[in-house]
Amino acid sequence: MKQLTNLTKDLVTGVLEAARTYKNTAYLLPNAIYVKTLFLRPDITSKYNLTKIPKTMDELLEYCRMLTKPEQNQYGFDFRGKGYLTAFIDTVITSFSDDIDPNCMYLKRDGKLIFEDKRALDGINFYLELFKTSPKDSINWGFDEQVNPFVSGITPYLFQDPDTVGLLNELLGQDKYQRAPLPIGKGGKAYPTIGFAGWGITSYSKYKDTAWKFLEFFNSPQINALWCKDYGALPVDIRVYHRSLF
Repeated sequence: MKQLTNLTKDLVTGVLEAARTYKNTAYLLPNAIYVKTLFLRPDITSKYNLTKIPKTMDELLEYCRMLTKPEQNQYGFDFRGKGYLTAFIDTVITSFSDDIDPNCMYLKRDGKLIFEDKRALDGINFYLELFKTSPKDSINWGFDEQVNPFVSGITPYLFQDPDTVGLLNELLGQDKYQRAPLPIGKGGKAYPTIGFAGWGITSYSKYKDTAWKFLEFFNSPQINALWCKDYGALPVDIRVYHRSLF
């Protein structure tokens, strides 16, 4: 128990609580934080006189429409149609409201489901309009399929998590893309989805002690900082943010 306390006492607030998804028990130890943001290609958008970062969903849609020229193989939004697609739909739908329950993004503060509100339907229709500024095949795109057209410049506006950073740095270079806060919706807010990944030890493992040593090593502030710097995800250890470990 002392070992567990030593390993969790410096975790970013809320990270361990987020891992307690079943019977208030964390069956894995988070090792990275993921939060949606806007990625964009200024070198591509500037060719179409779009030099401003879209700060609202309406601006984003306007810019994407201006970019969409199928005859030139140029589109706007980097749509995701499969995989964990609900995280992207949720990002748009919730931005149409200003009263989302901070403890559950599918509820309003009055306890009612957001899908019972007309604003959710407005958000879905808006998301469909974004789809029209993306190649039709994007209905089948997952993570890899999203990254590739962003790198090539075909779709220069992308919603993704920070783990995309490492891949973009390798394939594209840091000077060829930019990150910005998610555009706010008609509700005047943006509700970025926050997630995590982590390591766990199975109950039937024959090497629990060795596995635990690995967890201690991997989640140490120095290693967590080193890994996240290259990978792009956000560190889980609060000490990484307070020290110059990057």
